[in-house]
Amino acid sequence: MEFNRLKNKDLAHLPIKLLPHDPEWPRQADLLIGDLRKLIGKAAVRLEHVGSTAVSGLCAKPKLHIDILVERSVPLSDIRE
Repeated sequence: MEFNRLKNKDLAHLPIKLLPHDPEWPRQADLLIGDLRKLIGKAAVRLEHVGSTAVSGLCAKPKLHIDILVERSVPLSDIRE
């Protein structure tokens, strides 16, 4: 079955792989944050690595999560590509 055709009930049976903390995750997040900052520009008030990959020593799914705080006065259409 193709992944994009799965329904929620099908997803419940997929295994979730947790990996030991990878010391590269913070560095990878910093690189991603730098790229996002260039794309978003001054509208970005703060970009922050969050979630389980941001916690040293914690097992996690290998997915980086970045929170982006933007100025309220900036329309989203101005920061979308």
